[in-house]
Amino acid sequence: MRKAITIIILLSLALSTLYYSAAADDVTVNVTVPAAKQMTLSSTTVDFGTVTVGATDTQAFSINVKSNTTWDLQMASNGLLTAGALTISSSQFRYQVDSGGYAEFPTVATSIKSGTKTGGLGQNVAVDYELSIDFNDDPGSYSTTHTYTLI
Repeated sequence: MRKAITIIILLSLALSTLYYSAAADDVTVNVTVPAAKQMTLSSTTVDFGTVTVGATDTQAFSINVKSNTTWDLQMASNGLLTAGALTISSSQFRYQVDSGGYAEFPTVATSIKSGTKTGGLGQNVAVDYELSIDFNDDPGSYSTTHTYTLI
């Protein structure tokens, strides 16, 4: 009798497994992550104000670069500091990046800093401008434009 009950239980389990058998299938998930680059300037104006003749002044700002791939920060000067036909020599108005030493501004797009992916906080790039005024410089309000490009 015991043997018959065991057989009936096993048979019931086998039939219930067939009746309730589950089907399985796979789902494929695809996503494309594009290259992304972003730069934020701490200021879009560098104002030296009035610089005394015979003095050298510096102004600083930073550029925060965020990128999920390699990046190249480039800069170009659109010309000398000018006030109408007056100019200040390029050797008197220079820049440096991350305290790397002062250089004259490039007139064509030139790499000033590059790197690999930055993560969410980004990488800060420190830019310093240095301006020296001497007795050869005519009085006036001078200006120029510099273009920063993240590639």
